[in-house]
Order: sequence, then structure tokens, then C-alpha cells
Amino acid sequence: MDNYNDYEDVPKKFVITRGMVLLFVIILIIVISLIIFITSKNKDKEKLTKEQCLYLEKRMEEETPTIMERLKLNIEQGPHKIDLKDFLDENGGPIVASKVPATKSCEGYVIAKMKDKTSAIKAYIKCSDIYITKGYETENEDLGKTTTTKVKDTEKPVITLKGEENITINLGDKYKESGVIATDNIDGDITSKVSVSGKVNENIEGTYVLIYTIKDSSGNSAKVSRRVVVQKKPTTTTTKKMTTRTTRTTKKYTTKYTTKYTTTKRNTTPPTIILSGSSTVTITQGSSYKEPGYSARDAYGSNLTSKVKVTSNINTSKVGTYTIKYTVTDSYGNTSYKTRNVIVKSSGIAITSIKVTPNTATIQKNKTLRLIVTKSPSTATNTGYTYSSSNSNIATVSSSGVVTGKNVGTVTITVKTSNGKTATCTVTVTN
Repeated sequence: MDNYNDYEDVPKKFVITRGMVLLFVIILIIVISLIIFITSKNKDKEKLTKEQCLYLEKRMEEETPTIMERLKLNIEQGPHKIDLKDFLDENGGPIVASKVPATKSCEGYVIAKMKDKTSAIKAYIKCSDIYITKGYETENEDLGKTTTTKVKDTEKPVITLKGEENITINLGDKYKESGVIATDNIDGDITSKVSVSGKVNENIEGTYVLIYTIKDSSGNSAKVSRRVVVQKKPTTTTTKKMTTRTTRTTKKYTTKYTTKYTTTKRNTTPPTIILSGSSTVTITQGSSYKEPGYSARDAYGSNLTSKVKVTSNINTSKVGTYTIKYTVTDSYGNTSYKTRNVIVKSSGIAITSIKVTPNTATIQKNKTLRLIVTKSPSTATNTGYTYSSSNSNIATVSSSGVVTGKNVGTVTITVKTSNGKTATCTVTVTN
């Protein structure tokens, strides 16, 4: 009988390879990332409420006259579409994004136009699936290609030196940078964006110029410079004085010469004048110039402030740039001077007339109407307005020009500029 070896199928053991582990880790990371992403989205939605959306909508409508004033838009030439981003403080607008949470999750715009001879301002926003203003897309389509045309900002930023314009240090001394301050009419404080070219080498004698340049978001630029002189330390000179002493005896005369050397230090370093405040001061035509102050010391630290002579050609009644010169001489005959520029600028372009839109209107009790003020000329700088009602029992008016109907009747709303120009709107309140 033949012998046969019985072979059994032995099951293979499951072996986890390095590739399988790596694949598992990658899948796990993707799943966790998706969970975190979805959770964060849900949290964002939970944070935003409809009330916050409505508040944003209201703030946009309230600040529209301010934006139109800044962008030099005339509602009668509308309709105008103003994007939400133009309202935000980061773009120079009046709405502080950190205080209005909905600005982070919403998009939208305001339509400002005349309707039935009455100004109509309406905000349209879309805040994910939480809130959408009725007519959001329809109004946008009806507006067609009409968009807001912004007036280009051509005003240069202002950059001012901190400390002195001209600085003198001794060879080997460390130069300490005082810095600058930069501001812009739209961007606000932009000091952090200032770039500096030039470098001071304290170990090499010479004159160095540092140039500080700033550019605003509209591309307008300005610059100032500082001059730093690195000079040798104060030197000394030596002079010889000879004295003669004679002695006499009864028998003979003996003359004895004794030479004494006296060393006298003579400072050749000019004194230092330090101007308080800026080296350039701007004042308004017709106002008085107030001296910020100054001080002076010689190379050894002695106070010479009382010896400073000040001369100037300032005429505050005339627009222009003037110079004040500060001169001082120390006891060694060394003289130095500093100058300060005084810019007398125009007191501004005055408003010659204003117009209120609408000049007549009818509203119901407890309803509101916003007045739009147009100034002439449009380049006028004194743009402050005050509002008043002839009878606050019938209708009131806010500081921003919002009229609220209180009781049936007719009132006159008066708008007044800081230089006395006025315009009126007759408002009739009905039930």
C-alpha cells in the first residue's frame, strides 16, 4: 500500500505592513480635519444671529450719508451702489468691524437714490443661510451697470520727524533713532508702513542722510529726511607762558630764568541747540504762532539757553512757509544754529451754500426720513452740520439728519453749517 503525505492548507497569518499603517494614519488625519472644519463652520453659524444681521443692515443705512459725503456722491445723480467694504473702518469707513460681528460673515451693499422726490436709502445683505434681505438679488439686477464712482484720493499722507532734523554725534558714539509719525486722511495712523533708507556709521566721520518714505493705500507718497553728522571728539590746544624771576645780592647780580608751561584746553566743538516739538510746524492762516521751546548747551554741558537769539519772518496773516532761526555762541567763540519751518496754511474752503434733499416730504407717525445735505462747492472743508426742528412734538431730527414723525402736523427742519449757511425741509406728519 502506497504511503501518501497528507497536506493541509495552512491559513496565512494577517500581517500589517508599514504601508498599511501609513495609509491608515493619512485617512485618520483627513477624517479629523473634516470633523474640525465642519464643527468650526457650525460654530460660526451658531455665533451669528439674525438680530446681528439686522443690526448691520441698520448701521449701513445710518452711515450712508457719511459715506456719500466722503465719496462726494450726490443722491440726485444716483442711483448709487455702495459696497459693504466701504463702510468698514479698515477701509476708512465709520463701522468698526470688531463691534459689528455680522461684518465677518455677510456681504452686501446699499442702494441710495431718489424715489418720488424723496431720498431712499436701503441696505441689502446676505449672511450665509441665516438672513438675506428681501430683494437682495432683484435690486442688484435692476440697478444694472450703475455703480459707485469713487473720487480718487489725491491727498498726500503727513509724515513728521520725532526729535531733531539735524543731529551731531561724536565719532564712536552710538546713534539713537528717534523715529517718525505718519498719518493719512483715509488710512489713519500708518507709521508702521514707513520705510527708511540710509544708514549711519558711527565709526566713520562724515554726514549721513536718512530718508523716511510713506505711501498710503491710494498710492500717494510723502517723505522727510534727517541729517546726521558724525564728527571728531572735541580737541585741545596747548599754549606756553614764560615767566621770569630775578634775584639780587649785594655782591653780584644773578639772573635766573624759570620757564613754566601752562596747558589750557580750548573747545572747538560748537554748542548744541535742541528744538522742542517738530522742526516743521503747521498753523492756520490768521492764528497765532506758539513757540514750542528750545534749549542749548556747550560741549561741556553748560546751559546756554538764555544766550540763544531767535529771528524769524513769520506772517500768520499770509499763506506761506516761514523760517525761525535759533543762534547761540559759547564762551569759546563757537557758534551754531538751528531752524524751524512754520507753514501757514489756508483756513480752508468755506461752504457758500447747502441744499437739503428732499426739501418737502410727508411721513407717517413713528416713521423716519433721512435728509441728505449737499454742499457747494463740493471741495469745501468745513463740513459740520447741525439739525433742528421747529416743533419737536410733531417731528424730531437726529444729529445725523434722521427725521422721526411724532404727531400729526407740519414742521420745518433746519440744517445749519458752522459758518452760518442754512437750508430747510418742510415735513408733514400724517396718521
